[in-house]
Amino acid sequence: MKKILNLIPDINILNKLIVYLTSIYFHKSLTFYFSQTLNGYMLRHKTSSDNISKYVDKINAKIFLKEKLGSRHTIETLGEYEFSEKKIPNRPWAFKSNNDFSGALLFSNGVLSDAKKIVLKRPIINPSKGEIHLVIENFIKQKNLDAFKITREACYKNISTKYFFEELIPSYKIDGSPLNEYKFHMINGEIEFIYVVIDRLGINKRIIIDKDGNPLKVTWCKPVDLHKFLESKFKISNNFKKMSEVAKKLSSNFKYVRVDIYDSDYDIKVGELTFFHGSGLEQIKPIEYDYILGKKLIGI
Repeated sequence: MKKILNLIPDINILNKLIVYLTSIYFHKSLTFYFSQTLNGYMLRHKTSSDNISKYVDKINAKIFLKEKLGSRHTIETLGEYEFSEKKIPNRPWAFKSNNDFSGALLFSNGVLSDAKKIVLKRPIINPSKGEIHLVIENFIKQKNLDAFKITREACYKNISTKYFFEELIPSYKIDGSPLNEYKFHMINGEIEFIYVVIDRLGINKRIIIDKDGNPLKVTWCKPVDLHKFLESKFKISNNFKKMSEVAKKLSSNFKYVRVDIYDSDYDIKVGELTFFHGSGLEQIKPIEYDYILGKKLIGI
């Protein structure tokens, strides 16, 4: 399907039709695209989101983050990848593209791995520099699909593709506990809920909590991922208040945005700003909650 979408030209009416048809397929409804829901809002705004490209570009977005927060909470860019120089950082790094969702290569403690297993099915232990470059170049070659044409999110359209290294945020803390990721979903600058990714490399579970850290009986995912959601209580981080303040500060300019924050050892780090969680195609259950959020977006 992705390969077919990649062949369909960028024509506004076709873009809207593609989004509408994918909405029918994923939400099992002819009218959901027009619904006053959060997902419906995202679906309708994907094709006209050119104005937020600078916040979606993973390199340029850090300028905005530093202006708002300073360098302290911003993940450091270690350098763009230059084929002629082929320099590799001498510290743990993540390697990724600035304008798509193709995952990342990760290197730490002599282990090279692929977050989404796109070009590496298994980690390489103590790879040579030649092996690292070969994996990097294969990772770049696999990007033969245009992120914009797959999702029709116009914010991707005008971003020039670059590949870069950034500091690697460890998956575990010094005490051995997992580093969890808090995805703050913000409407009109206020926290509506937080989607927490728990121990991604271990139990790999999810839970949705409210602004006070209380679990909500809500899921938001593809049907195949429902098993990842916890049914028990979740102990929030000691940094939760600080993360909440950062999320509010970053979201004040937007009607809806997801602010991803890592709860690291030394200080919290902002991962990225996301404007189309699941591209608007993953179902919120119960669906009534999707409508409650949608009404807040339009001020009802």
